[in-house]
Amino acid sequence: MKKAQVLSLDLLLALIIIVFGLGLLIQSTETRIYSQKQELAQNELETIGKNASMLLAGSPQITCPLTSTDSSIITHLPNCIDLSKVNSASLGIPSGYAFGVFDSTTQILLAGTAITQGANAPANVFAEQRAVVTYSGPVPKSELEICMGTASGTCGLVPKAITISVWRQ
Repeated sequence: MKKAQVLSLDLLLALIIIVFGLGLLIQSTETRIYSQKQELAQNELETIGKNASMLLAGSPQITCPLTSTDSSIITHLPNCIDLSKVNSASLGIPSGYAFGVFDSTTQILLAGTAITQGANAPANVFAEQRAVVTYSGPVPKSELEICMGTASGTCGLVPKAITISVWRQ
């Protein structure tokens, strides 16, 4: 073989190795970028879900107002939820996301929308369980006193375990 042919063959092999190496580098970079996008989407879902869970238990828009004997609002009771006031806006859930509030024991939907099952099921769902009481409308101070045991009667504030779920539509 001639010296020029050996040099051409060496150059051709070197180019093949360089192209193969660049291909691996590009594939590795694409995999890392995809992984970072997935992690970012999961972090965003978790942030929205945790925020919604905190608002569900503590927002004055959702929690039960405690009223005095003259029906004036004294305060709002944390972890006492008026389910009729639960919606995407009151939970701070942006468009493109959906939520559902479920009874943790029976899995019955209490507010929001049910999670789609089957082929259209969401890929990632944030879920958090909370111990709350549900009540419709303002809670009279006399009702709270009954529940605390300082007055006689039947307490209408029954503890319930609920699960709030948030997912991307």
